[in-house]
Amino acid sequence: MAISISKGATHNLCKAISLNFAEMLEKIGEILLFLLCLVLFVVLGPFSAPIALIALCQLGGEENDHISPKPVV
Repeated sequence: MAISISKGATHNLCKAISLNFAEMLEKIGEILLFLLCLVLFVVLGPFSAPIALIALCQLGGEENDHISPKPVV
């Protein structure tokens, strides 16, 4: 009788440990994914700035053929 109780308790303990381990792995995975996204955002973010500046310079340098409205004074 004492052996069967011990086996049942051991089984429940192993099940609880495996559930906690699975939850812990899930949280670690979420943290690692967040850190990966943050690092990619920080590393790749500045590379978009030169492209935006080049586009602004090209748009500002183009000749505009449209007539501006007369100022209201």
